[in-house]
Amino acid sequence: MNAESVFPVLCELLLKSGIILTLAALMIGLWRGASAASRHLVWLLALAALLALPLTKMAAPLWTVELGATTTRTVVPPTPVTATPVVSASTIPVVVPTASWSLPPWRTVVVFAWLVGVTAVLGHRLAVGLRLRRLRRQSAPLAGEPAQSVARLVAAECGLADRFELRLAPTCRVPLAWGVWRPVVLLPDAALAWPEHRLAAALCHEFSHIRRRDCLARLLAQTACALYWMNPLVWLAARRLRVAQEQACDDLVLRSGASASDYADLLVETVRVLGGHRLSARHALAMAQPSTLEERVRAIVDERRNRAPLGRGALAAGMAAAVAVIATSALAQIGDKPDPKGPQIVIEAKFVEITEDAANQAGVKWLLGKPEAGVSAVVTQQQFDSIFKVLSNGAGVDVLATPRVTTLPKQRATIQIVREFVYPTEWEKDKKPGTWKPKAFETKNVGTMLGVEAAITNDGTLDLDVEPEVVEFLGFIDLDSSKKKLLPSAGTMPAGHRTQPVFSTRKIKSRITIEPGTTVILGGMAREDSRGPDKPVEKPKTGKTERHLVVFVTAKIIKPVVTEKSVTINMTSDSQTYDKSTGVLTASGNVRIETPQAVIQADKVVINPKPSASDAPSGAALKAAKIMVPHVEFQEASLADVAGFLTFKSRELDPDKKGINIIVHAPKEAQAAKITLNLRNVPLLDAVRYASNVAGLKMTTTENALMLGPAQELAAGTPRPIAPTGAAAEKAKRIVMPSMEFVEAPLSAVAEFLAAKSRELDPEKVGVNIILQTPSGAKPPAITLALRNIPLLEALSYIAQIANMDLTADGHALRLEPKTAK
Repeated sequence: MNAESVFPVLCELLLKSGIILTLAALMIGLWRGASAASRHLVWLLALAALLALPLTKMAAPLWTVELGATTTRTVVPPTPVTATPVVSASTIPVVVPTASWSLPPWRTVVVFAWLVGVTAVLGHRLAVGLRLRRLRRQSAPLAGEPAQSVARLVAAECGLADRFELRLAPTCRVPLAWGVWRPVVLLPDAALAWPEHRLAAALCHEFSHIRRRDCLARLLAQTACALYWMNPLVWLAARRLRVAQEQACDDLVLRSGASASDYADLLVETVRVLGGHRLSARHALAMAQPSTLEERVRAIVDERRNRAPLGRGALAAGMAAAVAVIATSALAQIGDKPDPKGPQIVIEAKFVEITEDAANQAGVKWLLGKPEAGVSAVVTQQQFDSIFKVLSNGAGVDVLATPRVTTLPKQRATIQIVREFVYPTEWEKDKKPGTWKPKAFETKNVGTMLGVEAAITNDGTLDLDVEPEVVEFLGFIDLDSSKKKLLPSAGTMPAGHRTQPVFSTRKIKSRITIEPGTTVILGGMAREDSRGPDKPVEKPKTGKTERHLVVFVTAKIIKPVVTEKSVTINMTSDSQTYDKSTGVLTASGNVRIETPQAVIQADKVVINPKPSASDAPSGAALKAAKIMVPHVEFQEASLADVAGFLTFKSRELDPDKKGINIIVHAPKEAQAAKITLNLRNVPLLDAVRYASNVAGLKMTTTENALMLGPAQELAAGTPRPIAPTGAAAEKAKRIVMPSMEFVEAPLSAVAEFLAAKSRELDPEKVGVNIILQTPSGAKPPAITLALRNIPLLEALSYIAQIANMDLTADGHALRLEPKTAK
């Protein structure tokens, strides 16, 4: 359980429970002359509302209450660093947040104490229930005609028929009742000698509890006490509920014709007989308890007391009030909720593995230490580009992954670039002596994972909660060998031997506040080999030094709606109107953005297009034409940010929540173009077309995606589909990839991931073989692509086009080959 997420919910529920119970107490205090049945109803509905409060957390609020900061934030400014190679490692000043980033320990202690209290209260309730069951087993059914005749008569007056068990027990000192579905009334053995009027009064009291279903009400109250045990008002409300129950049953006894003085004497005598041997009244409905005796006797002898039963009108009014309170609680969620129409946050990460020698040569050895909370430094974009350029050109540096994700504030995003590693965990002896065969397997994700949650503060900074993790497979250990030697693969071991995989896991969790656009550098994660067996592992001597993992995390804010500024676009349309007073240019009809035409300047441009009669969109274009974007505005945004935001927006506005795949295949200069647009009530298809035109690109459409690329490359239209020449291609058509995202990922890693994913999604668990053929010595291309709900075959065709390769198929595999290869 995450204490960070549970603690605010717990505080909110305790606060709301206090408000509800205070209102219930005020209502009873102002309700002069209310009967015991009415008071019982108020307390019961209040406690039932407490049990419904956790369910209201599932409802989306219509209004929120802003919460102030609960911890002191430290905004970390960019750290002055140098990335030029030096002879020896240089020491630089590193500004890191204080320990206040981490979750205060007392929150975890509070949540743990609450769980212990809930367990203790419920455990006590269970123990008492077991004690009552043992008491029932020790009892016997009521025998004797006089007592049975009185019981039948009183039960008929209470309208119970035979919905109960009437039993006698020698260990029972006072009449008791318990049970929800099959109630039990237990009498002491001495009850057979009681006068008839005394026995009738005692039975009438216990039967009244059963008729009113007080056992169920007690159970609800006990559950509320368990969940809200930290709130003293809950215990007070539960006690007042029990008192109201007993007084309501006393009123029913008096209304049946019993003498008030005789009945009061009966209660006093019952308490005297009970003495110190009493069962907790919170669980069994005892006829009398010393703690409530005085209050009940005063109510019994008070002739002016209102003893009216609960009416239907009062019950309906109480239920309506309870529903209103619960609905108000659901609407008034405390805390900030992410605004889906507000700013979006783009998180980019780069996982880099570097040796100590490489860090020394690059002059960045300071990255490899173990800084507080894992943060080595915070740098500007320019400093980051300089550092990363030096690292990329040096030896001993491997870029493991570069994930990227767009998310809403205060929503946790998880990026996983992993492959499933299946390995045996249990073995059984094979037919051949001294050999084994696996009988049970487990699956472990191996690769790069990044969990991140970002929030925009009132002063425009970003609160980041990042948790990078890298899991690597190091090799196998032969469990049947006398030497526990680490081997790179199972193929190097004797056949039939038991094996155990060894993994390396490196993980950091950090919280920090930064300025948007800066980069957090997380270091201090050296590779540590897992020691599976008890004996030490003999590692192969490879001459490699210890490798360190460094993670660069950059967070940017995309504001779809910003302050109005001067907008310059090149546009033609059927009609245009310009309002000088507001500076708004409105274009209607068939709107086209043309780069070679005249430039139109305005403070704001509003486009209200209509679909062209000549256009007949299909596939992804048809879906994009139906998705209307109410308002989107970009100021100096990159093409990647625009495409990422429009993809995110398409999923939000799509009734099916699947959205549109937008693929950017363009040179770096086109991707670096700054896009400024302000659009209202525009189809998503036109919004993407306008953005591509501003960037000097051409948009083409396929069945499942919109592709942006250079006009000369996309002049032929959609990517050339491959003919289904074999079973592999047919299977790749049927396998639909739910989601994939690559950011500057090596083509080999992309192919390996898609092959592993095809095996996972294939009902037969066979998958599709993907063979990658690259020229020797050539640097494999990097792939940046994000797709959803797309056939594997079409995804591979996009990847082939981005990599400038051909995709071919035969009966057994799909091949990615250079275009020059024949």
